[in-house]
Amino acid sequence: RMKSKIPGYEKSIFRDHGIDYSATADMEPASLPLYAHQKKVDLLPVPDLQHTAEMFLKSAIPHVTPEEYENTEKAMADFIRPDGIGHVLQKRLQERAASRPNTSWLQEWWNDLAYLSYRDSIVYNVTYYLQFADELPFAMADPSRRAARFVSHGLKFRDLVASGQLAPDMQKGGKPMSNTQWKYVFNCCRMPGDGTDFVRTYAPDLHNHIVVARKNRFYSFDVYDLNGDALSVDALELQFKRIIQMADAKGTDPNPIGILTAENRDVWYQKRKLLLVGPKAAENEKVLELIQSSIFAVTFDDSKPVTREEVGRALLHGDGKNKFWDKSFMITVFDNGKMGYVGEHAMADGLTTTRFVNETLDKMFSDPESKDMRTSKPLPVVTPGLTEPVSLQLTLTKEAKSAIKEAEVTFDEIISTKELSVLMFYGYGSQQIKKYKTSPDAFAQLAIQLAYYKTFGYCRGTYESTQTRAFLHGRTEVTRSVNVDSDAFCKAMTTGALSHTSKQLHQLLVKATQTHVAYIGQASRAQGCDRHLLGLKLLLREGEHAAIFDDAAYKRSGHWAISTSGLVGENMDGWGFGEVVPDGIGIGYSVQNNRIRYSVTSRHKWAKRMTANLERALLEMQALCEANTEQPRAKL
Repeated sequence: RMKSKIPGYEKSIFRDHGIDYSATADMEPASLPLYAHQKKVDLLPVPDLQHTAEMFLKSAIPHVTPEEYENTEKAMADFIRPDGIGHVLQKRLQERAASRPNTSWLQEWWNDLAYLSYRDSIVYNVTYYLQFADELPFAMADPSRRAARFVSHGLKFRDLVASGQLAPDMQKGGKPMSNTQWKYVFNCCRMPGDGTDFVRTYAPDLHNHIVVARKNRFYSFDVYDLNGDALSVDALELQFKRIIQMADAKGTDPNPIGILTAENRDVWYQKRKLLLVGPKAAENEKVLELIQSSIFAVTFDDSKPVTREEVGRALLHGDGKNKFWDKSFMITVFDNGKMGYVGEHAMADGLTTTRFVNETLDKMFSDPESKDMRTSKPLPVVTPGLTEPVSLQLTLTKEAKSAIKEAEVTFDEIISTKELSVLMFYGYGSQQIKKYKTSPDAFAQLAIQLAYYKTFGYCRGTYESTQTRAFLHGRTEVTRSVNVDSDAFCKAMTTGALSHTSKQLHQLLVKATQTHVAYIGQASRAQGCDRHLLGLKLLLREGEHAAIFDDAAYKRSGHWAISTSGLVGENMDGWGFGEVVPDGIGIGYSVQNNRIRYSVTSRHKWAKRMTANLERALLEMQALCEANTEQPRAKL
């Protein structure tokens, strides 16, 4: 057996990762540029107890009545008094942080509770999608060619990650960020476990294949030739065409094994055993290993979605079958050339993976074929060692086939309740918002609040994901988008519009966005209140009690009825994810140069009403800003 030259894989061709990022620090040698600054990254601080109490109390006001707020203030005062339980928990949290000098006090809890111990289906609930922008018709005409172009550019990025030569992510001002998450992007797969999952990564120098799905059938081929060079776009295109031809000739597989990965995690853990019994158990295990160890998956779906809602739903869940949802990511290509990315969220966040997607798309959209007809040599191509793709066929027992049928029924029932609606707003974008002397992100968030207020008549707990990779093994903190000022603006724009002048409404808008920007600044420095309060709560011992955690304001303000996250990329046509609570909505948004896009998900037929009100909110906010912002004068 060949030995890997990649740090961390000297003794094994794969590594299993649990909840602790620091357990695989040997895979991040400082001699490699990607990890050169890793040991210089600041440790996640434990916020001051008084600071967290003040932040929480301020954020709680819009969610409770004056009487309830009095109870909240009493509960918090009791919590943080000198002899209160809060100081006992704070001391424990500080001791926990001190006992982890090479990592964060939060990351094991977060990786466990938010991801690896999550037991419902990861489809829609954990996964997210990025839709690629369309190109000109001749670049869209051949799905195989378009996929080959993306994969060709993507492999160059993968090589930089695998070799550790990728330029590390840095903060503005040149301070280092934590780059741990890059280990979990390529050659990576989530693995079902009993009660909790784990993640398996494979030595990238020994696993140079991708897995391709078509008609619920899986195929594999090496994407590097015998000389170790990545296959050309022509060679990749030929391999994709071969796979589509083989799969289409056989027809749709009636036993789609991929649907099993969409099951409840404990159910999938048990059903996976059914794939590994019988006379072909060893061969089946090899097939699963090839899928799991692949660089990434490419799925060619035989549908032709047209609207952004159709594409979004096809990416976010589809019929669940022509996929292997445990893969760290899949590139999905439709028969009309539309494309997108589906990410599994366990160990890497969207801001990490969108760097890969954006840089790859930027190269793809700037290559000559994006703007003109293809000029390279026609097929077939001669490439050293370009062998036929291998069919990855499992031999299934009667019990395994029955388990697949059950999974199909379960999936269809769950997805039947989901709704997705997209607003692509072309009125203006970040360039114009900046002229209004406002933060584009805060503006987009305030529009969400106003739209929700228009839809329901009140505000509810809103989660904006804020990156904390400025700290070692940092992931995210919550920016609480609902505050006294956003609430005042929404009330004034709806129930109180007649009693306010345009100037007064604009002043409320400005104040609300400024408050939001200030909160984001705190959250990005790990000084938000939610992760700190979670840490304190988790350190309560048997018999101990803190009234604040049973308080109406704590429960109501932290029930994320609106879960939001913003990602940008001029060559992305938007992105989305599922709501995080049954009575909630999920909003993935992008504020691009000259447009704003929202994808709204819900299981209560609220999504279309929200996107209609988002458009109304953006137009009303624009009118306020146009009337009350001094426009820059043209230079003579």
